[in-house]
Amino acid sequence: MDRQRDEAMHEMKVLIVALVLCIVPLTWLNSVQAAVDGTVVTIDGDELTAEDIRNWWRNWREEGMTVPDTPDPYIEWQLFLREAEKMNLFDDPRYRHELEVYLKVTSLVSLKNEEVDGKIDYNEENLWSFYQEYFSPQWLLNILIFKDQESAEKTVAELRAGNTTVAELAKTVAERGKQEQAKNPHGEEAVDVESLQRQAGAGETLLGVQEKVAKRPYGVEMSWRESLAAMNKGDFSPPLSWQDVYVVLQPVDSVPGDREDFAVQKNNVQNRYRKYRTAVLTNDLVGRLKKKYAVKIDQERINGLDPNLPLEQYGDTPVITFSTMTVSERQLMEKVKEEIEVNKKYGFQQEELGAMVRRIADGVMSQTLITMESLDRHYERKSPTKELFDFYQRHKLVKKLEEHIRGQAQEVSDEEIAAYYQEHLADFTSPQIYQMAMIEGAEEDLKKVWLDVVVNGKDVMATAEERLGQRPQVASYPANHLTPEVKARADALAKNDLSQVFPSGEGFAMLYMVESVPSRTPKLTDVREMIAKKLRNDRFQEEKEKYLLALREKSEIKINDKTWKKLREELVKDHEKK
Repeated sequence: MDRQRDEAMHEMKVLIVALVLCIVPLTWLNSVQAAVDGTVVTIDGDELTAEDIRNWWRNWREEGMTVPDTPDPYIEWQLFLREAEKMNLFDDPRYRHELEVYLKVTSLVSLKNEEVDGKIDYNEENLWSFYQEYFSPQWLLNILIFKDQESAEKTVAELRAGNTTVAELAKTVAERGKQEQAKNPHGEEAVDVESLQRQAGAGETLLGVQEKVAKRPYGVEMSWRESLAAMNKGDFSPPLSWQDVYVVLQPVDSVPGDREDFAVQKNNVQNRYRKYRTAVLTNDLVGRLKKKYAVKIDQERINGLDPNLPLEQYGDTPVITFSTMTVSERQLMEKVKEEIEVNKKYGFQQEELGAMVRRIADGVMSQTLITMESLDRHYERKSPTKELFDFYQRHKLVKKLEEHIRGQAQEVSDEEIAAYYQEHLADFTSPQIYQMAMIEGAEEDLKKVWLDVVVNGKDVMATAEERLGQRPQVASYPANHLTPEVKARADALAKNDLSQVFPSGEGFAMLYMVESVPSRTPKLTDVREMIAKKLRNDRFQEEKEKYLLALREKSEIKINDKTWKKLREELVKDHEKK
């Protein structure tokens, strides 16, 4: 009985020790990983916690900044924020507009992350399936381009009957291209449909032949893919409509995809898969939103819109109706005319006007729906957008108060600018620059070079390279970077002069002067705006310091040094990890 009791007690001790061994490391780990908490700063009775400062620092810091030694930057930011709120600067129309723009942009980004980017799965199976459909096979194609369908059909019949070959047709087109190049030697190298038509002339029907062009499924039209899928090597496709011409395809070879090619194309596959899935998910989202916002499109009226008419002839009749708003025909045509002007300005090819109007109408509808939905989801109330938006609102108020202070500062006068210019002439004056070679070596070798150049008239660079084993390098030497001795020797040299050999460091050297560029002081008119900007900024900083001092004097500020020290250590460690 005693033995059983002893064994039970032993097992209990072992269990207790095991629990202690487990609990102690976990407790220690939690104490290490736990973020600093508690009040760091109190301003007029308002307690500002470590988390408040943590969020501020995360958003306020800029590239290259280090964690501040004291919480003063945060305190000053808070004082400005509170003063701006007291002054009701949040009612400023420009502030409200900037806030609306920022909210719209961040909401759109958040919606895209949630509905598009976050739903794209880049797993190996998806990428391999996409590769098989859009990257395999790889075709080697002959492509014949014709002016019209009739001439294309006649040539296809000749090719199939063996009366002509692709090589013969290509030779004919090549000769025509040489003639065109002879007439216009500075013409474009990249051949497009318009240039092919121009080269062929009015009487020619065969516009171009491209032999053995490598193509993958993603790089050709859907109609081409469908046609090629049903063809064997050497076959000729029926004429296929493309842009405003017709093409005939002949597969010369077809290489099926494999895992090795997939590995080589992996990055390209991922990029195209992302674009493809982005388009699919965006279209799905727009489709759902059309139902949610009860979209109605007056397609008949849109089809009847003529971009050639003056904008004044369009009214406020809705062409796109949403549950809470409409887009008028005038608003739509403003977008259309803007795009037409951009195309003209940059020389972009103009599409058929009716198709352009329909495309822009569809784009306006989609963008409006996505914007409405992104705002309706109120991402600004949810993390992580909430923290970012809250900071932006407050920081913008701080900046508005700074603008107010800047506006109250006395303007810089012409006399002040002139006085600053005279007092800092040396700062504006560029030093004299010597373009010269400093030739270093043994004293005897340098003297031989000097004699060959000065007495025998040899080239200094070639002689130095021959005697010293390396060609001297010409460099720019600002006068204020030279030692007094070297500067004195440089000053004594004219262009293409070679100095005497002189001691330099632990060896010897001589100077070869290529050119001496004298120092230059710009005129006041050249630096006036730069000086004015500096003086305005200096004055703003002075006024800002006075303003901060006044705010500090009328505020009760307490700092918990112990908590701040711990928080700073945490922020420094976090900063070092990045």
